[in-house]
Amino acid sequence: MWWSKVIKKLRKDKGLTLADMEKLTGFHQPYLSSLENGKHSPKISTLESILKELDQELTIQPLDEHRNRS
Repeated sequence: MWWSKVIKKLRKDKGLTLADMEKLTGFHQPYLSSLENGKHSPKISTLESILKELDQELTIQPLDEHRNRS
């Protein structure tokens, strides 16, 4: 899961621990760890909350509907 590696890298790049992230987001350390290790998939709202604390924004791009046409 690509986002798990991204979250972990962003957190480490900011010099934050999982304990720091728990304080910032309100999500418990074991849950945050399981997300970073790809063991659980977060809701989009959870991902947005985590990314907000990492000064990032979740952007979802629509699929190109013409890409799959014959």
